[in-house]
Amino acid sequence: MLEVISLGDYYAPINDAEPPPALRDEVNAICGERFRRIDRFIQLCLLGAARCAQGNDLDNHTGLYIGSRFAAICNTIQVQQQMFVQGQLPKPAQFINTLSNSAGYYVARNLNLQGKNIFVSRGNASLEAALQLAQLDLESGQIKQALIGVVDEGVQPTVQHCQRLGIAATTPLGEGSHWFLVRLGANESRGKLGIRPRGNPGLATIHAVATLADDSSLQEWLSHYALLHRRTFIYSNSLSKKLDDSLYSGLAAYNPHLDYYPANTGGALLRFIKQYTDASLITLSTDDAGRTHVTYSQTA
Repeated sequence: MLEVISLGDYYAPINDAEPPPALRDEVNAICGERFRRIDRFIQLCLLGAARCAQGNDLDNHTGLYIGSRFAAICNTIQVQQQMFVQGQLPKPAQFINTLSNSAGYYVARNLNLQGKNIFVSRGNASLEAALQLAQLDLESGQIKQALIGVVDEGVQPTVQHCQRLGIAATTPLGEGSHWFLVRLGANESRGKLGIRPRGNPGLATIHAVATLADDSSLQEWLSHYALLHRRTFIYSNSLSKKLDDSLYSGLAAYNPHLDYYPANTGGALLRFIKQYTDASLITLSTDDAGRTHVTYSQTA
């Protein structure tokens, strides 16, 4: 299990009537140095991670895990248009920033992190993938803390981005950067070290992260976790998998009031932790292979 000890968040709705909110001033205000030649995806990562790290004494070897479906998609689109439409070579920094793990370099540099630095993409289940990787490293003793972020930037025109996402053209879209500083839960830490780790008290505990092959596996999983707490909510980031199915009967649907983007499961979990005490949340993320990626968390 993973104990959440700090949160960092950014969210904004995206539409074609106006450009996305400028981030440079906020990034410069919270970061230790002013970074030049960075794109919006890197700005989103820097902003969310710095907000999560504020007020916390991060060990230099804290593991860094970033999940995203598309990463620096706006910059990538621009580079491809320059190369294949206009026949021009992109600027070196612009080309380098198309690499998904460039953002990890800047986040680690800003927070002086020298440990593991991993980028992972698993479609709409990139949060679950990052959590699973971090949990493996924590349980094996390779790290004592993990900084986990799930980030997706908004793209204009929104109609074209809806087409990329495979959703209706009229779907309201957003962008977000959602971060969690975690450590092993108290019981597991005692078992490994004999003592309770020092630091801030936990805000919530992520008890389970799993990938389920089919609806039968999901039914079995839900039959266990749905009954563990008297106040259990459920959230799905899938627009096609509705929560009125009999699988979810008896569970209250959680509405985080977020527009659609692949990383919004992270935003839902973060908002639930801030909003509720002594409650639990089940999250569902589906993929094209018919699998469901799930988490079960309880707030303090």
